[in-house]
Order: sequence, then structure tokens, then C-alpha cells
Amino acid sequence: MKTQSIFIAALAVVFSFSCAKESLSEKTPDTAPSADSTKLVALTISASSGEESGSDDTQSRTTLGGATGKSVLWTSTDKVKVFDRVSSSLPAFTIISGEGTSSASFSGAVSQTATPPYYAMVPYQESATCIEESLTISNVTASSYLTVRLPEVQKAVAGSVDPEALISVAQSNDGLKYEFRNLISLVKFRLNADDVSNLETVSFSGNELESVAGSMKVIFSEAGVPVQTYVSGEMSFFVTLTKPDGGWQSGVDYYFAVRGLTFKSGITINARYSDGTSKYFESSKAMPSLSRNSILNIKELKLIDGLSTDLYIAYLHGVDIPVGDKIINKTSNPTSRLMKSDGNVGEGLVFVNPDLESAVFSTNHSNLIAIGRYSDRPSVIKREGYVRIAATDGQDLFALKNIKPDITLGSAELYPFALSKDDITFEEVIFDSCPLILPKAELLRVNKRDADKFVFTDCDIKFNQDKSYLVMYSSENVTSLESFIYRNNILYSETDVKSCYLLSCSGVPVNNLVVEDNTLINVYCGSNGFVYMKSLKNLSFNRNIFYFPNLGQHSYNSSGAHMYYFLARCATADLAYYPDQGKAFCDNNYVYRIVDSVNQPDDADPIRAFKSTHLDLKKGSTYYSGVNNPVQSEASPFSALNLSVPSYTVTDACLIYGGAKR
Repeated sequence: MKTQSIFIAALAVVFSFSCAKESLSEKTPDTAPSADSTKLVALTISASSGEESGSDDTQSRTTLGGATGKSVLWTSTDKVKVFDRVSSSLPAFTIISGEGTSSASFSGAVSQTATPPYYAMVPYQESATCIEESLTISNVTASSYLTVRLPEVQKAVAGSVDPEALISVAQSNDGLKYEFRNLISLVKFRLNADDVSNLETVSFSGNELESVAGSMKVIFSEAGVPVQTYVSGEMSFFVTLTKPDGGWQSGVDYYFAVRGLTFKSGITINARYSDGTSKYFESSKAMPSLSRNSILNIKELKLIDGLSTDLYIAYLHGVDIPVGDKIINKTSNPTSRLMKSDGNVGEGLVFVNPDLESAVFSTNHSNLIAIGRYSDRPSVIKREGYVRIAATDGQDLFALKNIKPDITLGSAELYPFALSKDDITFEEVIFDSCPLILPKAELLRVNKRDADKFVFTDCDIKFNQDKSYLVMYSSENVTSLESFIYRNNILYSETDVKSCYLLSCSGVPVNNLVVEDNTLINVYCGSNGFVYMKSLKNLSFNRNIFYFPNLGQHSYNSSGAHMYYFLARCATADLAYYPDQGKAFCDNNYVYRIVDSVNQPDDADPIRAFKSTHLDLKKGSTYYSGVNNPVQSEASPFSALNLSVPSYTVTDACLIYGGAKR
């Protein structure tokens, strides 16, 4: 990537006052009638380009033209806004000759009482103003300044720039000659042929959330060079190019118009497609300084499928961010915060920087979506006691994504998270891509509370002791639980742990249980299985890996079922409590165990472990149809296994099993 200098040749603009204006200026104050500040006098602007720049990427004011593509070509729709420091609403100066050339004339009017300095800008912006206040920017001080806006949404133009974003400004100290200078800079790129089909928008941002567009204050140096700064609260962190007329093309130059900046931590470009998918280009390296009136040339983008590493940047670009089974984006969640300093995470949608030392949960939460900013390193949030999740209206959400909660328990604490006692149903609790180390016995305790859904997805969950629970449910006053979803998790221990539960709610009926693409390593259940409930209506239990090399070394109950099965029988023999045919699926699960002829249960066939009988996948005496479960082998499913990370490599024979992301 390189920066290229001056892309727009200076515009020499001469103001030729009408005879009426000139005659008024010849009269002395004691003989002339009082001037009328509301009266306008006619004015003609002659605008022409200066010398062409030596840069190969010189651009025109409004469109490329000429043999070299460097010439200034005016169009029939061009308008100039003049600021005379008297009237705040001068009419636009419109082109009267010279369309399609590098020299054009414009007509308009200024206030009769106006005196130098005058200012002007193209393109015409109704909202642009001139403020008569002193301002200092970068050691340059002026007695007045302009406010202009660089649009954050720009129309892509093949081979050129959105004319509404290509802002030039000028100052005149004698009221006669104006020399326009470019206020902005450009980021240039091309698209690969594989990336243009169904492409809708392409957006740009700096990785330190630099203000690349929005409202700006502009002053001029003594040499007439513009200097700008952003207006706090009115800036944008990104610029979006919308689809050009005729659609996107490969091998064609496109440009973002941005403020001149130095992107110290690199940039991100995101491409959004009509089907809702996205691709991105990301550079974490510092970019060359992009000064005013220069071009950053990225050349052809090498776009990557999916989300960029910086999830907050992805959110700002309008990308869909999956959180459990929900989609978070700017449309559904238009308000968000970036937590860059220590403190309470509060409520709402919060992105958390990973380098904080003391980001802290509130004591009570009803609505919180906390997302660790960078997908390749989780952010830590600490606790100051129990984190109580309290419902307010039945639509509440507690979701953590890419967050490592500090869940070390004090001597008097039993669990870090609790759904507090309340009569209102809580909507959903989500743990997504979270490294979790189970403290003592329980991660989440639920008392006297119905809940719609619990989701654990893409988490690394470490069990440290026997009799540990992900979710422990009290049966008191609970009528039903809608859904429990466990998908693509690693549940592991570096040494064997026994009698562990994903869910224990023995007195509570569950409507839906989904256990898919998980990997369990050295974590064994007890006589009630990994999931124990009163009743179950729907089950999806597919593509899981059970790595139980020492299964035969643990104790069993008299039926040989202890340590064998995932689901215990429901708490009653009433067949109405079991899923109906066609509502229980258990396919493509893999069990690894070392057959131990010495340490087998007395009445259990060593090869029979985890067969359908021990998964309890029958209703009465009839097994559910469609069950292909499980593959059982003494061949390890892993060619490499590291439990300190944790990570593993699945053998070719077992690629259809276990967490796909690993």
C-alpha cells in the first residue's frame, strides 16, 4: 500500500464584481447612503484548474477526464457555495458555461456589505455554515471557520469518487481571486472478480475508530491551505460505499473519501452481500500517513469470508454478529457502548476491550449483551458477589460472547450466576465462545423461575471436580423449561471427573433439548446421566464425541448404566413423559473407550456401553426410529490432543463428529 500525493489540481477562481458593486465601493462613507446588509449584488465566478499533479492518481473536481485522467472537468449540475460572512443563506452559484471542460463560469450573488475574507466550497451543502469565532487547529489560528460535512454514506462511482464527497474549499483575502484546495483524502481499491456478484455495499474504517467522516470545522492558514478537525459527537467511524449504477465491477478503481488521518493500528474494509453474508479485508499494521489531498492505494482487495477479528468494527459496519441463536446488528440493536476503561458493564449492548483490569458485572442484570471486542482473545469481566439475573418484562436477555467471566468463588459463595426469585419468565441466557472454568459445584443456579431458553455454544468448559453442574435448577414453583441448547462445545477435564451434569432439573419438564457437535473429554456422568429432567418432548442428540478412555475404571450401579448414558430415564415411568416417535433423534455419535476386562460392571457387556438402551432412547419397549447410535471404538478420535489449551485434531475417520470449529 502507498500514499500518493495531490489528486486534485488547484482551482483558480476569479470573482469579477458587477458594475453596481464596483461603483458602490468607490463611494466614501460620509457621502454614500447607508448600505443594506440584506441586499445582494450579482457575482460571476470563473473557475479553472491549475497545473496537473505529477501523481498517477490525480482526480478531477467532479469526474475524471482528459488523456491522463488528471484534468478538472466540471459538470452541468455543479454548484458552488459562497460564504460572505454577512448572509447565512446565499443562493447557490450555478454553472453558466464550461460544462465538460476544466474551466467554467458560475453566477450568483453576495451581500452588498460583505468584505474580505470570503470563503467558498464545492459541492454545494445547504447545511454548511461560517462561524465568526476564533479557532485554533494544529497551531493555526483563524478568526472564523467553516462547518462542512463529509458524508459517511457515499455512492460508489466506477473509476471516480462520489461528487458529493469530494469537498474542496477556498479562501479569498481580496474578494477577487479564489484558489480551491481539496479538504479530504481518498482510499483507493479494486475488487476481485470472485467478490462482485450480489455485492451491495463496501465500508471502510480505521481499527482505532478514527473519525473518518462526519462534521468538520475548517480554517485556513495564511497561505490559504485548509486545516480541519472533527466536530465532537457528529463524526462517523466508518464510510460506506453503496452499489454504483450498473453494479460493482472487478478490475475497476473505487474510492472512499475520508478525512486525512494516520491509521496507527491499520484498517478494516467490509463487503456486504444481498444474501446477508459478508467478507472482509483487515490490516493490523499501521498505514502510511494519509494527509489532506492524498491517496492511500490498497490495490486489489483480498477479501476473506466471515467476520473480521474486531467484532465492534464489524458491528459498526452493519455486519450480523451471531450471539447464541440470536443475530446482533445495528438494525436490531442500534445503541451500543465500547467499554474502553474500567468500571461497571451496566446494561444493553456492550463491547468490552480485552486489556481492562477491572471491568465488573453489576449485582443485578436484566438485559445485558456483553461481547469481547476481539474474537481471537476473550475479554475478562470480574464479579463483586453473585451476579443475579432478574427479569422485568419477560423479554429479558443475558448474553456473554467471547467473555471470560472471572468466576472464582469466595469461601461463602456457592455459584457465580443466579436467576433471581421472581414470578416473571426470563427470556434467554446465552454463553457463546466463552472460556468457562466451573467453580466448585455450579455455574448457574436457577430458583423459582420459568425460563424460555438456555444456550451454550462454542464454549470451552473445564470441570475441576466431581459432582459439577453447568445449570442446577430448583423445582420449586417451576412449571416448565422451553429449551436447552448445547452446541459445539468442549467439555473437558485434565484428569477424570465423575457425576457431572450439563443440566439437572429432576422435577421440571423440558420441551426441547439440543445436544449437537460437542466433545466431552474425561468428563463422566453419574447414575442420572448428564441431563436429568422430569420429562422431555423433543430431543436432538447428534454428532457428539465422548472421549472416555477410563470408562471401565469407574464404579457402576447394578444395572450397568452408571457412567454409560447421556440421558437418564425421565423421573417417572409414565410413557407420556417421553418424546413421541419422530421427535427424538440420536445419530452419528462416537464413543472412545479402552475395554478393560478387569474393571467392568458385573452384568454389563463391555462392548455394549452407550448402546441405545443406555441412552434411554426408547419409549416403553419400542426404540425410536432413525437411531444410528453410537459408533463405539477403541480407536482414539484424535490425532493430537492438548488439554491445557484446549485443542485437538480429529482423525479423518471422525471428521463428522464433535465441535466443527476445532
